Amino acid sequence: MTQNYSPDPVYYTVSFNLASPNDYSALTGTQAGGIDVGTAKKYNERVSVTGNTAITSNVMASGETIVINGYSVVFTDTDPLANLINKINLASKYTNVVATNAISSTYLTLTNPLEQMGYTFYVAEGNGTALSKLGIAEGTYSAGVPEYGGSFTNFGSGEAITINQVTVSFSASTTAAATVTSINAVKGLTGVVAQLYAGGKIQLGSMYNQPYTLGGANLASLGFTAGNHGGFPNTLALSEAKDQGNMRYIQAIMEIEKMATPFFVGSWSTTGNQLGNAAPTTFQFTVGFNNVDWLQTTAYAAEPDSGTVYTRDLAIRRSVARALTATMNSNRNVYDPTISTNNGYPVLKTPSKIINITATGMATNVQVIENNITVTQIGNV
Repeated sequence: MTQNYSPDPVYYTVSFNLASPNDYSALTGTQAGGIDVGTAKKYNERVSVTGNTAITSNVMASGETIVINGYSVVFTDTDPLANLINKINLASKYTNVVATNAISSTYLTLTNPLEQMGYTFYVAEGNGTALSKLGIAEGTYSAGVPEYGGSFTNFGSGEAITINQVTVSFSASTTAAATVTSINAVKGLTGVVAQLYAGGKIQLGSMYNQPYTLGGANLASLGFTAGNHGGFPNTLALSEAKDQGNMRYIQAIMEIEKMATPFFVGSWSTTGNQLGNAAPTTFQFTVGFNNVDWLQTTAYAAEPDSGTVYTRDLAIRRSVARALTATMNSNRNVYDPTISTNNGYPVLKTPSKIINITATGMATNVQVIENNITVTQIGNV
């Protein structure tokens, strides 16, 4: 077969939709997990901050900016929430921070991209007061093991909560903002930090990526339940499912590399669940090739369209479909979120363990699951 050399690099975005047109969101056991680049441990360490102000209109003035890890992101007065998220995400290759509204639909969350979960980042005002309009405080964010409280009720005089056996007392009617201040005043003793999110609720996180215990007669006012808290995933089964999704991603890249080795793989993004306790609704990544003429595969004898030749975007789609219908088995170092207690303090019983993981196909027919995969050429550069 004659191959024609393609002198310019070509990029493709590869997208998988878990629920449309075929719905794989209810798969369980070894079929669970979808496809994902993140592992359970990385999701547990993910650093996030969610704004405390709802964005329901175009709140920015033209030229206002926020600074993320030293890089300025510019907004205009015609930017709704979706545009703010898109502009922050377009700058993520410079900031190593992405935005989403998955935690709460009308609030903006800044978090680590999938490939850099657990990394510290800082944010600051640039021109104007854009960061304040998002309800996000200036500063450095580094706490993992995030958990999100429900409705907050002001504490009354004499009420108290405990965090890792440290008592936080309130001497007067205490708002959510004042409660955050009180919790953070003892973070050196508890290892737990607090911040406001989503209109006056409380987000907690660990300075050391460790579980923490909450208690006290008035804890319900904080929006949390008493007991040990360790972020997400919060069961070993959920951790195993997350690793199954990661195995499918690795297999997808290996299938693509059977045709040609991409010089670029990156720009991973997801929608839907961002905590790590469920498969993402959509998963997308980008691959780049120096010679796309080598992107060719022939349908296997066991595939319904045996002998059909696919090239370029269709060849990539078939390769990913094969990964999603394959059965893989591997010994994996899996994050175990099981919490035990030592002298009253929560500890991870076995933070990680080697487990033989089997990820079975999400479907049996590559042509059927291909309908959930979209591959789009995004240009030569």
